[in-house]
Amino acid sequence: MRIVLYPYNFHGGTAIYIVELAAYLKGTGHRAYVIGEQEGKEGNLTFIRQPLFPGGRIIRDTPLSYLLKPIMNQRIAAIINRINPDLVISSGFLYGVDKRIPIVQVGWDYPRSVAGAIQLARRYSSGLLCWYKALREIESSITDRLFPTRNELTACVSSVVARKLAERGEHAIYLPPGIMPMEHKYAKYPRFTICFVAKNHIWVERKGLHHLLDALLVLAREHPELRWGLQVIGNVPPDSATGFRKYHDIREHITVAGPLPREKSMEIVARSHLFAAPSLYDEFGYAVLEALMLGTPVIASQNESFMDMVTPECGVITDTRHPALFAEQIARLIRDKRLSRQMGRNARQRAVQEYSWEKVMGRIRLELRISA
Repeated sequence: MRIVLYPYNFHGGTAIYIVELAAYLKGTGHRAYVIGEQEGKEGNLTFIRQPLFPGGRIIRDTPLSYLLKPIMNQRIAAIINRINPDLVISSGFLYGVDKRIPIVQVGWDYPRSVAGAIQLARRYSSGLLCWYKALREIESSITDRLFPTRNELTACVSSVVARKLAERGEHAIYLPPGIMPMEHKYAKYPRFTICFVAKNHIWVERKGLHHLLDALLVLAREHPELRWGLQVIGNVPPDSATGFRKYHDIREHITVAGPLPREKSMEIVARSHLFAAPSLYDEFGYAVLEALMLGTPVIASQNESFMDMVTPECGVITDTRHPALFAEQIARLIRDKRLSRQMGRNARQRAVQEYSWEKVMGRIRLELRISA
């Protein structure tokens, strides 16, 4: 089967769908054409560099840039039409693709009302940044209303989004990204270790590190007998010391690993006893799925996609904005080593059985009635 994947980049939560799907398709019998930020050929994968955004990156990242997006997407459509694939899977908006070519669109919760866009922005940002984020959310909703895209199937990364879009009459199903099996032989750290990962810098407000640290302050005060450590992975801004100042009393428990290669990050996650995902908002949260595959239980916020992935058998969903409640859930897992180990085994089993790419591709073929 000839498959086009778009866009191939590392800039957004749902873009990981395309990145990981490309990795899965490599070496298979499919011919995949990957449109994004690189070019070249790797076996059955052909990478095609996408056209530059009109006006450059400065315009692309400016509110109301949606006015130029149809121009960009017409250029992408021209590339896709020349390839004439059997299937397109996209996490971006597409216009102008030949109607004979079926499109699977990774599910976005748009369009929203203005009030809904502002409410979402307030979940993961504050101050002037909140209003900027609100404008970008409104922009995406306007784009969806003015330039509705054509797709045969919407693959939604959370069941909440799938339900909303299905109620609007779309052919939408809950179909999150898959994950390739990861084997490892790493032993757990001797001391109970919690791992936190931020794709960008560690103090991005919506990632919720401050909520985790607030809970650990309570943990240290209420349960001084417990031994634990925290590994923090992600870019460290120059003023990071200021962020940690409030947490002086637990600073000795914290190791800031900084940005690491993927392999080293996965080693730390695998060796940890608990993966913390206190995000205020995440479109999906692929790091949670990676932790499950590596056999590490997850404690996560009440983010919609986390609630789909993390069951009571493999982790804990809690109100991470409530430090005392968050701390007690962590304390329970530190004390009950047997429970923690069983959750780890269940986590890997869940990832293998429920989140395989074979299952994702099989469901797409079933929904679109495409032969293998």
